Amino acid sequence: MIKRCYSADCELLTWEWTTTYDKSPTVQELHESFEMDFPLTCERLRMAGRRYWLFPLISFNSAEGRRFRYLAVLGCEDLEPCKGIVGWRKNLGLVRMLPKSFWIYGAADEILRGSQLMCKDWGGNGLFYFLEGGTLTVLIFFEGRLCHWLEETGYEKDDSLKNRLETLRGFVKQDALFSRYETMEFIRIECPKDVSQTVWKNGLFKRAAMDPLGREINLCDDNRFVGLSRYAIFFVVFAFLLIGAWLWWIGSSKKSIPLEDVVPPELTTVPELPMVSEETVSEKVTELKPYMGTVTMKCDSSVRVQGVVSGKLFISDGKTFFRGDSLGGLVVRDVLKNGVLFSCRNKQFFVEVK
Repeated sequence: MIKRCYSADCELLTWEWTTTYDKSPTVQELHESFEMDFPLTCERLRMAGRRYWLFPLISFNSAEGRRFRYLAVLGCEDLEPCKGIVGWRKNLGLVRMLPKSFWIYGAADEILRGSQLMCKDWGGNGLFYFLEGGTLTVLIFFEGRLCHWLEETGYEKDDSLKNRLETLRGFVKQDALFSRYETMEFIRIECPKDVSQTVWKNGLFKRAAMDPLGREINLCDDNRFVGLSRYAIFFVVFAFLLIGAWLWWIGSSKKSIPLEDVVPPELTTVPELPMVSEETVSEKVTELKPYMGTVTMKCDSSVRVQGVVSGKLFISDGKTFFRGDSLGGLVVRDVLKNGVLFSCRNKQFFVEVK
């Protein structure tokens, strides 16, 4: 069966939700918090008979707590194709609908996976921007993963775009996630001169729809999981019936075949071992000399401690460590409230949270 993907005009933005380190948000909490942050927008959507969607992008620890970032899709138009789709095809995800501007994600992904910037040590951290009709769209990737989407209008002049890019440079340097790397490439997305813009966008839209993130986005998902569960139960029951019938057929066929005793194989005789006198046994014992090489361990006390969680774990360079873990030659002895106690070569030193 062929999968089809439609597009709809939507507004996209990034929304962040912060909680404690050991908590994950529920669907109800997310929607209540989102409507509290955007009361006028949600009221406008309800008055127009429309809705919004929240799709997860990334979660990470910060000094303030655990942060979750979502791609918010608002006020989509042209959702009529969802109503005309046959129910079982929509429930199984064979027909999907994505935001029309999602082709920009395909363009950024093509650059990320291509060879245009492979000569630079940029680590997949890039800010991609596209300007058309005074509308600026910005996508920020962290280690090759989309983490921020921004759409703004009013950029008819080049000076306004230049000033906005400088503001974004400051935002990247201060952000709790993007500031972990010093390098952030700024890349402008433009249509090649020898390609039709319509053909170019359609190809990139298909590319984005096939991406793992694109497969998670579907604006026709009102009853998808309910319908999918019904079909899943049907297929599971049907599979069990087939397996049961197959096992019954194998059992009945075995009963119809008479069984005979298997002739035991002949065992070969064990060859006699020659007798060894005690005089031939050497009493000399060869000693193994211990390895005299030395193992050097680097005690690097310049490790950074970015945050401590309940005296159980700490964050260093975006990674989480527990008591007993090691960072090169350093061993984590204890996680305190204001820092971490390390040991190396029978020496101990304390690093405070910065």
